[in-house]
Amino acid sequence: MTMQSENTTGTAGVTSTTASGNKTFYIFSSEVDVGNFTVGIPNDVYSLPIMVVNKGDNVTVHFNVDKGGSPHTFIIDAPYNINKDIKPGQNATATFTADQPGIFWYYCKYHEPAMKGQLVVMP
Repeated sequence: MTMQSENTTGTAGVTSTTASGNKTFYIFSSEVDVGNFTVGIPNDVYSLPIMVVNKGDNVTVHFNVDKGGSPHTFIIDAPYNINKDIKPGQNATATFTADQPGIFWYYCKYHEPAMKGQLVVMP
């Protein structure tokens, strides 16, 4: 579930925004051990499958990987060119200005195609 509120700090999977055009997202890897091949549910997913921002927003994404999990990446290709490789128990932060409108995939290179989401930059 994604919640959005003004001038607050979020927790994992929660969006935090301020009136100044700054957007902060907190996401983590969800590793659900339910028998990926038997029930067909991907075992590695992002806790936040969609991030929506406006063109010109300053965006910060905090990404956390559980200690007992596997390594993950947080990648958004051109035009943002973000590539964070995170080991279990670590976190990373990506900061950028959303200056190109459109829909851009973010993904983990270790867990494609299951582990992906969308950055939506509104015009």
